[in-house]
Amino acid sequence: LLASLLALLIVSRPIFWTAHPPNFDFVNFALGVERFAPADHQPHPPGYPLVILLARLFATAGVSTVTALHLTALAGSAAAVLGAWRLGGPLAAGLLVIEPAFWFSGLTSPTRPFLAAGVCWLLYACRRVSEGRAAWLWITAAMAALFGGFRPELLLLFAAPAAIAARQGGLGWGKITLGAAFCLAAASPWMLWTAASFHSPRE
Repeated sequence: LLASLLALLIVSRPIFWTAHPPNFDFVNFALGVERFAPADHQPHPPGYPLVILLARLFATAGVSTVTALHLTALAGSAAAVLGAWRLGGPLAAGLLVIEPAFWFSGLTSPTRPFLAAGVCWLLYACRRVSEGRAAWLWITAAMAALFGGFRPELLLLFAAPAAIAARQGGLGWGKITLGAAFCLAAASPWMLWTAASFHSPRE
């Protein structure tokens, strides 16, 4: 069943691919494949280095830049379906394959399918860690999210919801503070690199 869902995704998605960038955001990523320069919006900050690296790997096979980005989005979509299968089973994976927003995002953005994949795999990793197994899954998912294109402002936007959820989940302030410190430490290199690219922390 999982193989059938992945086959449906892989066979049907290219039918609707465009030969040219479908939107302005896609153009920035196409420029980024040619020259990675987030300060010049190629692609726009935070740059999404792993997405660009994957697109460049596809481009080395001789496909166009746009096709390479479509293939990158397809890889992210497949990762999301696999994550949904591990997290919620066949029904969750099947619903994701036919979900309109997921389908549209997979055709118009090389990055958004990876958001779905990141959520599924991170939640799956958290569940496994709560069972006392596979702590490396959580670390891998977190690092992939950071280096895939971490947006520094998310630390501020999600600070309060994260703290409230942690408290309701029974965590003490000591563990919450430790988690916040880890997030800041992990995000600092990316934040400093972005600031240095713009020659100003305010940008």
